[in-house]
Amino acid sequence: MPGTTCQGGRFGDTCSYSCHCTPHCNQTTGVCNGACDPGWFGGNGQTCQRGNVAYNKKAASTPPTNYAKLHGWTADKAVDGNRDQHVFGNSCFHSHSTAPNPTWTVDLGQRYRIHDVRIYNRVNNPHLIRTAVLSLSNSSSSTPGVTCYTFPSDTAKTDNSVYDVTCDGTGRYFTITHSTRLNLCEVEIYGMDNCS
Repeated sequence: MPGTTCQGGRFGDTCSYSCHCTPHCNQTTGVCNGACDPGWFGGNGQTCQRGNVAYNKKAASTPPTNYAKLHGWTADKAVDGNRDQHVFGNSCFHSHSTAPNPTWTVDLGQRYRIHDVRIYNRVNNPHLIRTAVLSLSNSSSSTPGVTCYTFPSDTAKTDNSVYDVTCDGTGRYFTITHSTRLNLCEVEIYGMDNCS
């Protein structure tokens, strides 16, 4: 709702996020120019957020393949806290190149209001993240969730192969799908305080 004025330290299109910083954050973006409240991190030019809510949570992939198990490239590698981005460093999920429409999902254990996602992609392989679709759902069924971000087909290569994106929504299951294959070395999901 453009033009909405948020009250009481809230921000976002529907004023559904709480700033958790002093002084109050930008009412549209949530960027806090000061320090975050105790128990929150970021601030100083970023939003104040809870920690990585995906860390060590249960992750799965479809279609499941023995290929990933054989090489140790299982779905849980993308939420184990190891940010090593070299596929042979035993820290990345890797779907088989012949698996159709690979999907990676993490169960956050409860519903969270999500805002920011950081993806550590395989080094120097931007084509493995281009056109990937991020979605949120409250069901573990195969029913597609609500898309919260789609990587452009011309996603640029970055110096560190790390991508920060906004995935604005609420859900328990966070999914990344791709048309060819996925290489995810770490996925960090940051929650916000939902005031609505």
